[in-house]
Amino acid sequence: MFNKPSETPNPMYGTHLKGISQNPSVPENRGQKEQGVSMDKKFTVIAEGTVLNGNLRSDESVQIDGTFEGDLNVKETLIIGSTASVKANINAGEVKIAGKVNGNIIAKDRLEILSSGKLLGDIKTPRLTIAEGVVFEGHCSMGTDKKTDELNFPAQQGKTATV
Repeated sequence: MFNKPSETPNPMYGTHLKGISQNPSVPENRGQKEQGVSMDKKFTVIAEGTVLNGNLRSDESVQIDGTFEGDLNVKETLIIGSTASVKANINAGEVKIAGKVNGNIIAKDRLEILSSGKLLGDIKTPRLTIAEGVVFEGHCSMGTDKKTDELNFPAQQGKTATV
């Protein structure tokens, strides 16, 4: 009886706002199972049709469906939606790309590029998933910062490598 959610939509967050749920702190539940984003955390959405230039820093998750140019520093998850166009250097905990990104990416936990994703830039991440059909042009660095000549590769021409 009390504290029951309202059956009627809140006019402030009506259906005319594409991609935003009735609760402004989380995105609409479209594809959230695939994206692995918890619906109970704070979430910032830069909607389709929005153009931002500058530096964005967030301690919470961010989804970009519009256009962004500058630097992105996101502590949690950064989602680049299929309608997004981003020209930025990115530093985030986790990055999921379905749109276009032109810039270098440091993902502290993981980077996932979905089949519609396009990335022109270098990657540094411990875990990487690239779907079939992705456009990726750049260099990728995974794991530790050890140089490849220090790794224990099979012996070549009588020489051995040690760790």
